[in-house]
Amino acid sequence: NRSIAYGNGRVVGNDCVDNGYAVLYGPGNNIHRTPYSGRNFEYYSEDGYLSGQMTEQEVGGIEALGAKVVMKHFALNDNENERVGISVWANEQSIREIYLEAFEGGIRGGAMNVMSSFNRIGVVWAGAHHGLMTGILRDEWGMEGAAITDMSMNAKWMDYRMGVLAGQDYWCGQKGTMGTLDGSENDPAITSAVHQAVKNVVFSVTRTHAMNIGD
Repeated sequence: NRSIAYGNGRVVGNDCVDNGYAVLYGPGNNIHRTPYSGRNFEYYSEDGYLSGQMTEQEVGGIEALGAKVVMKHFALNDNENERVGISVWANEQSIREIYLEAFEGGIRGGAMNVMSSFNRIGVVWAGAHHGLMTGILRDEWGMEGAAITDMSMNAKWMDYRMGVLAGQDYWCGQKGTMGTLDGSENDPAITSAVHQAVKNVVFSVTRTHAMNIGD
């Protein structure tokens, strides 16, 4: 029920405001591909359309209170075991109709942020997939906020240069053994991408209730 989902979002949003949280790492928008998936309790359903409808309303309720959501894990992170760096293969129709619909619903509800996923889509890490992080997320859906990674740990394939050029804005956790942006100061493409990433992060933060100084 759409009204119930919106009401649930308002409850979560009020909790965030009352406890001083401006950003929420959720909701989880992945799909129940199997009953045995380790994190089904975080996700809405096995149906892309239904997940999208519920996400739209819940996110709308949360965002109405000035808290911002970070939808995760974008995208095709639909298994828990061995999800770190796994290559996922699917055709465009199934990706759009099943695995992206919940995230698109969240954008309709006002979501401005996503958390990218550990997995690869084909052979390209999701956070470095320009067609996903920029082509779909921003150019098609119009997301204006920021994209953070999942906990980066020592994931060598979650490369800074590849990610920021694709539309990944910042990294969660320590860089570990990943590549850095050191020595990229004179690279115009990297410099421009970093400027845009900073803008996206600041834009997102300034749209939260954290800016209500003195309240």
